[in-house]
Amino acid sequence: MLTAVGAYFASRRMDVAVAATCVAIGASLLVSYTRARAEALGVECKVGIGSRAVRVVILSIGLVFAKGAGIFDADLLAPAIYVMAALTVFTVFQRVWHVRGQLADMPGGRKAEISGNGEGV
Repeated sequence: MLTAVGAYFASRRMDVAVAATCVAIGASLLVSYTRARAEALGVECKVGIGSRAVRVVILSIGLVFAKGAGIFDADLLAPAIYVMAALTVFTVFQRVWHVRGQLADMPGGRKAEISGNGEGV
C-alpha cells in the first residue's frame, strides 16, 4: 500500500512526500525487526506509540480524506504520511531503548553477549 502511495506522490512530483513514504516503509520494517530481534533475545517488546494498528488507522484516514476521494475534498494523504513516518521512526527508537534497558537489567550480563566482545560492558 505504501509503495502505491509513494508512486502516487512521485507522479505528482511531491519529493518530500516520496521521501517521507520511503522513511515510513523503512521504519515500519525496522519496527517489526526490532521486536523480532528482542524476542529472540528473550525480551518482550510490544512498546511504542506507532504500532501496526496505529499506522493502519493513520494511513486509512489519509486515504479516505485524500484529494479526489470525495469526502470534504480535503487532502490529508501527505500529512498522514508525514505523521506516520515520524511516529514509526519514534517507535523504532522507543523499542531500541526499551530492549537496551531490559538487557541491562537482566542478570548474567546479556548485554555483554550482544556487544560481541565477551568482556562485559
